[in-house]
Amino acid sequence: MAEVTTGGPCAAIWNGLRDLADRFGARGPGGAAARTASDLVTATDYVDEAVVTGDTQIQETARTARVAGADARSDSTTGSCPTCKVAFVIGHSSTDGGADSTYIGEQEWPYNDDVAKRAVAKIEAQSEGRVSAKIFYRVTAGGYGSEMRAVYAQVNAYLEDVPSEKKIAMELHYNSFAGPADYALVLYDSSEGQSGFAQRAASRMGAIYGASRSLIKHYADNPTGHGGFNYGPRNTFLMEPFFGSDRRTATIAATEEARDALAQVYADLMVEWTQ
Repeated sequence: MAEVTTGGPCAAIWNGLRDLADRFGARGPGGAAARTASDLVTATDYVDEAVVTGDTQIQETARTARVAGADARSDSTTGSCPTCKVAFVIGHSSTDGGADSTYIGEQEWPYNDDVAKRAVAKIEAQSEGRVSAKIFYRVTAGGYGSEMRAVYAQVNAYLEDVPSEKKIAMELHYNSFAGPADYALVLYDSSEGQSGFAQRAASRMGAIYGASRSLIKHYADNPTGHGGFNYGPRNTFLMEPFFGSDRRTATIAATEEARDALAQVYADLMVEWTQ
């Protein structure tokens, strides 16, 4: 991967991740071949194709996304926003931690709690306090449906005075699968016309780990994870940046550099949303 020379607060992070990706390498034979950002896939069935496709076209996409991301971060401002508030929801709960990973050593809940706290601090710093961000937690009580209604009721109350088109919530997860898989995935509600944002999010997340693909998927086509879309604001996105079951990407995800880079991606996306 080429070194990022573009200015911006995260160039060092991206270059550190370049070294990590070079160290752990891409799965599959043949090294890296050119791949452009236009190769993003809108998934209708993300498991079968994504997990069997060879990883010979990773590096160029990762490099392109890193440079574009560095440019975006150096220009990040909040513009004019009448009420700038954004919400993070930590997937699962402290008693139901979600997927586990032997390579990370943490379940989804504590991992994403850490990343979300970093993202909130970054949002407040880079927006100079013009954007407020808050983390919401699902409390174990009465089953998935009632728990999701309760947490998103809090989210909706927090965002009540935000204009409808600017309300946004990100529900944070990481994925797992009974086998190797290394793509980034964003679930969204396509009826609201948010596929462009979902694609940017998936591409930037995947670039951190040199993912073989960056996928988006309508939430209704996914067997689980509908709670946020049923009860949350009109613009709700469910983030699955990597697979804890994939040795290469999960090993990268466990590092301090990757945690901070993921938090920066979330922060950039949220600040951009308020513009």
